[in-house]
Amino acid sequence: MAAAQSSSVILVSDNEADSTVANLIASYLGFEVVTTPWGEFNQSVVDQIKALNPENVYILGGEVAVVGEYENALNFTNITRIAGETREITAAKAMKHFKHKLKGKKIIAVYGYDSDAIKKAFERAKKENAIVVFIRPDDVPEELKEAINETNATEVELEESPNIVKIKIEIEIKETGKKFKIKELNESEREEKAWKQIEEAQEEISEAENKINELNITNEELLALLNNSKEHLQR
Repeated sequence: MAAAQSSSVILVSDNEADSTVANLIASYLGFEVVTTPWGEFNQSVVDQIKALNPENVYILGGEVAVVGEYENALNFTNITRIAGETREITAAKAMKHFKHKLKGKKIIAVYGYDSDAIKKAFERAKKENAIVVFIRPDDVPEELKEAINETNATEVELEESPNIVKIKIEIEIKETGKKFKIKELNESEREEKAWKQIEEAQEEISEAENKINELNITNEELLALLNNSKEHLQR
C-alpha cells in the first residue's frame, strides 16, 4: 500500500511561539505540522515524517530548539531551515519565506514571552485569517518591519502585555505605513497578568537551570537564551 503523501511538512519544536507560527502558516498553505520536543531528537518524529512522504520539509527554529540531528535523519527529502537568533526573528523570517502566500493578511503582534497573549493571539488569528508575529517589549526588529512590508499586511494589531512600551511600539510599526490598533488591557487585567507572567517565568527559569546543571550543558547559545530570560523576568 502506497504511503500517504503531503507535499510539504513543517517540523517545529513545542516552543509556544514557533509552534504558533508553524500551525498558522501550515493552515494557510495546506502543509502538515510535525512537532518535536524542544531540544531533543526523537526517532518517532522522523518516522512520522517518513510516513507522510513529503517533497519538502521546512524546519522552523534554530538548532537549540530543533536539533541538527534531524537534518541528517531527514536526508531523504528537501530540507530548508528557517531560523533566526530569537523567536521574534524566526517568525519574521518565516513570514518573508512564505510571503507570496501570506499577502494582504492582518498581522497580530504580541510580546514573544507572554504565554497567555500568544494563546489568545493564535485563537484570534485563526478566526480572523491573520498571522501572529512577535515583538520585544520596547522594540520592533528590523526583520519584522521588512516582513510586514513584504507581505503587504492590511493592518497590524498589538495584543497588549503588561511590560510593553506601547508608544514606542506604535511609532515603530507606523514607520511601515500600516494601519495600527492596540487591543488594550484594563488596569486589573494588566496587574493580574503581570503577576502571572512573573510566576510562570520563575518556574520555567528554575526548570531550565535544573536541567542545564543535571545534564552539564555548556552550549553557549542555550546559556545566552537563559540569561535573556532572566533579563526579561527582571524587567
